[in-house]
Amino acid sequence: MSAARKLIVIGDGVAGALTAAVLARALANTGFEVHLVGTGGEDTSVGPSTMVLTTRPGMARLHRMIGLDDERLVQSAGASFTLGSAWSGWSSVRPTYFVPFGGAGAKLHGVSFHQLAARLRATGQDLRFGDYTAAPMMAQSGRFALPPADPSNPLAELEHGLHLPAREYRAVLLQRATAFGAQHSRTTYDGVEFAPDGSISVVRLADGSRHDAHLVVDASGIERAVVRQVEDMEWQDWSGLLPCNTWVETMQATNAAPPLYSHVEALPTGWRMTVPTQGRAVQLFASSGSADLDPRPGSTVMNAGRLAEPWVGNCVAIGAAAATLDPVHALPLDLVRSALERLLRLLPGTLPASSEAREYNRETIAELDRSRDLAMVAYRLNARSGESFWDSRRAGEVPEELGHKLALYESRGRVSLLDGDLLDEDEWALLFDELGLRPRRYDSIADAIPVEHLQRQFARMRELTITAIRPLPTHGEYLSAIRRSAAA
Repeated sequence: MSAARKLIVIGDGVAGALTAAVLARALANTGFEVHLVGTGGEDTSVGPSTMVLTTRPGMARLHRMIGLDDERLVQSAGASFTLGSAWSGWSSVRPTYFVPFGGAGAKLHGVSFHQLAARLRATGQDLRFGDYTAAPMMAQSGRFALPPADPSNPLAELEHGLHLPAREYRAVLLQRATAFGAQHSRTTYDGVEFAPDGSISVVRLADGSRHDAHLVVDASGIERAVVRQVEDMEWQDWSGLLPCNTWVETMQATNAAPPLYSHVEALPTGWRMTVPTQGRAVQLFASSGSADLDPRPGSTVMNAGRLAEPWVGNCVAIGAAAATLDPVHALPLDLVRSALERLLRLLPGTLPASSEAREYNRETIAELDRSRDLAMVAYRLNARSGESFWDSRRAGEVPEELGHKLALYESRGRVSLLDGDLLDEDEWALLFDELGLRPRRYDSIADAIPVEHLQRQFARMRELTITAIRPLPTHGEYLSAIRRSAAA
């Protein structure tokens, strides 16, 4: 009988625990063994947010794979629901605006909502995308329920995520990982040894034990415990594009029902994000190294950037070990999810795996670069004039792909979608619109629909959505009902 092929996951924080649970579940009875090894440091495996994490809608797919659902995470990890994020102090159009998961409105006769809205605005009618979208209205009213099965219900397409206390979430993930057969070492990582071909042959532990390695996943976070030792792991610095590199987190206990959104507030030298969940609210302060935003001890310094190639030889970096992004759009945990789904699809049975590594790197790099561009948009389009931090962001360097996306939308309301984009056309259009980027013209196909018909349809869209939201329970009531069902 051949020896088991060992997949060694370095870092037992959230990213590592999720990796171990997913790999152990997917590879049960395949001849692979999954070993999870901690590093003994603080959990920065997902990025600078270490107290409460945000999942985007796609995470539900990965949770189902490992036997988790929203209700269980509400009960066992203290999760609450989120429909997106509220932003204040950024836009030239709105003092406060809302970025939901999902786009705005609905198509009519095959024409995108934002093109129809542009046509109505051209007639002098003022309107706001969020007035025709369920998530902002639900977030404002504080009412929530999971989407109904009836496809005719205006809430059927509602997309949501979770706010998850990181410590409790990690504990749930570790339980799932070990339940699926992953071995969680009681001692910590001590180093690696290399084969003549440059691949990692052995992972050493602090107690002197050794593991032969088929594949090593570095999920150690900004520590990058393994990848720093791999010769070809080059780092691309994005600090000139995403200036915030100093992070401070604080937590406050609360008995109030958590809002259905995070709040991102622009400040003179950075921003502050408030992420609520059951029993607590966490604030993350972001600034550049020169700003005196919150000089208390305990700040984390983390420059934005990514590895030139996240997969080299038989070592794959994931989470903050692969890239550190400005978390203004709560992307870091979603990028871990995406990377794991990609790794499962390309996981090699034998080594070397140069073809698989090339494809993994191609897809991952595209996604990370597009995520960087998304994080840059609010900086680029900010309206805080007279403040050097923000003035420099409007005038700063922009990657070619982002510059083209902005110019095309401003010209005619079209969104250039690229490989790796995490948002679809409607989501990009809503974000641009709330930040004050309005197209100079709209698609002429929108003229095929009479203005009076458009006005009636928009009014009906809003009326039906309000009617569907009105009978829903409050978010606090909905969370309480889930907790009671667990105790019954």
